[in-house]
Amino acid sequence: MKDNKDALLEKAYIPEYEPSEELNKAILEKACKMKQKTKKGFTGQIPKVAAVVLALGLATPIGVYATNYLIQNVFVTEHGISVGEAELVDDAELTQTGEEAKIEVLSDVEGGSEDKWIRKEVKQIDNFTSTYYTFEDYSVALAESGMDNWLSKEYEDDNCVTYVHTQAADWEDHELDVFFYFGEKQFSMTQMLRPGVDHTQGVHSLVLQNTSNKRTYTSKNGYEFVLVDEVREDEIGKITKTYVMISYGEYLGYFSFPEFTDDEIHEILDSVVIPNE
Repeated sequence: MKDNKDALLEKAYIPEYEPSEELNKAILEKACKMKQKTKKGFTGQIPKVAAVVLALGLATPIGVYATNYLIQNVFVTEHGISVGEAELVDDAELTQTGEEAKIEVLSDVEGGSEDKWIRKEVKQIDNFTSTYYTFEDYSVALAESGMDNWLSKEYEDDNCVTYVHTQAADWEDHELDVFFYFGEKQFSMTQMLRPGVDHTQGVHSLVLQNTSNKRTYTSKNGYEFVLVDEVREDEIGKITKTYVMISYGEYLGYFSFPEFTDDEIHEILDSVVIPNE
């Protein structure tokens, strides 16, 4: 199976020549940047470079660790899928564009022989600092982040994994973004951890367009998931992406499945495991 990097190399170079490591790294980083631009941002969360988010509700400190909030507090509106308190969501606000964040790149370096990451970029975003690490391997990025592993099965990733550590005066945020292969298709997973925050309090929304076909699925591990489709049309044509949100304790995240059948999604969800602490 050829990944995006292989396809770029085939188009750009004569077969009998072998591209240098520097060239491979440059192409990999370009592909990572393109994919990072497609990632969505949660409302109620910190702003990311690709999207400025809206603060719809305040999250409260954790008193009791809340596990397995996979369906109980997840709900769907016309323009999003949310977790938390439904009465705090104003669907019209989900379509509004927030004030653009002021971003300054403080440093941008390539990883050395002793570094596990291949690139590190530090950005000042308004009044907080985000450090972006690019990894070639999800398992390495997961170990470096110290976050929970949500998957009991190993999927091939596309060598473009991003770990973001954000710090402000009174909070910090961790995020992992990865694209996995499933046969000839790809699905993405975003994991976020904010220590000291219970995401079932307040509200956190993933902004979508034209939501439809809401349904639920109970996995073989006994987890209940909410699935919702987003239908978009552009110059290429119509595409349907199915989203599944996960929220428990200090963790929040989602899966995105472009043009996947429900059977394929169910197979992947059967491999999801949520630690019960």
